[in-house]
Amino acid sequence: MSSSETSYLQLSDIVPWVTTTGSFPPVVDADSEPILDRPLTEEEVRKAIALVVVEQGRAGVDILVCGQVRGTITAIQAYDIPGYDGIRIVDRLGIPEKSRPLQDLEYARSVALENGITKPFKAHITGPSTMAHLSAIEVPEYSSDSDLRRLVLDLAHSLAPQAERFANAGFEIIQIDEPVLRPGVNLALAFEALDIINAYIPVPLIHVCRNIEPIFMELLSLNRKMKNPFQVMCVEGKHLMRVPGLRARDLEDAGVKIGFGCLDVSKESVEPLFQVERDIRIALQRFGIDNIWAVTPECGLRRRSLSATRAKILRLVEARNAVAQRRQLAGT
Repeated sequence: MSSSETSYLQLSDIVPWVTTTGSFPPVVDADSEPILDRPLTEEEVRKAIALVVVEQGRAGVDILVCGQVRGTITAIQAYDIPGYDGIRIVDRLGIPEKSRPLQDLEYARSVALENGITKPFKAHITGPSTMAHLSAIEVPEYSSDSDLRRLVLDLAHSLAPQAERFANAGFEIIQIDEPVLRPGVNLALAFEALDIINAYIPVPLIHVCRNIEPIFMELLSLNRKMKNPFQVMCVEGKHLMRVPGLRARDLEDAGVKIGFGCLDVSKESVEPLFQVERDIRIALQRFGIDNIWAVTPECGLRRRSLSATRAKILRLVEARNAVAQRRQLAGT
């Protein structure tokens, strides 16, 4: 691990980093609409990735992503896994021999270097529980509810080589996206499977979106039991603030820092600067600066326009910088 990479795995002396939760609108030029009704061609994928990288560089984002422009989070991960046809599971799952997500991330890194952007990238893997719940299952081995455990664990073993490839290529900050985790989902099974993947990740992050209030304390408990625990949990800030009794000490005991989601991605409009700045300051005051690793949008930006995406990430950087300036003036 390089010294420059290591510095980004730690906290800022003043305020958290700025990063995103992963997805950007799949647009091929600044004037086009997101392509959501069909897969992108390889040429379009490269154009979209280049645009994503340049936009982040201009905005001042600290930890970059490639934008997951190739498709939905399920489709992107399923491309290379034997046993998948699209997002349909048509055979027993196997180990992928190649990785288009790694190909996309390496291209993003090359674009960044060509544009003089030397900041690190965060890789993304769609988690096994999310893959299991969002895939169409068409084989008897996985077709019944009692087969869920086999499916989730098979997916974990199929996804683990992806994590290893990312790490070997120098992408050590790796986020696993598990948006389906909620009450009623087998969280213990989810974390058992995630532990398999985390064994290959130098700096493992998890992103759980929507209302984590009913399950967050259980997520912390499960994290404490992992052999390879997550170092960061990226969640929607407004729900985190409502978790009953949650204290900074609970995060510290679980060995977890927070990626604090504080920009609404469900609409095109952008929150006022004072509102985003206020939300960041309140999070820092409640949980302590040492426990807030980054500020992020609440979820992915895939369905937003490029203009709205640009405005939102700029607002996030502005708000973080405003908080930094206030802390510097206050001498804290």
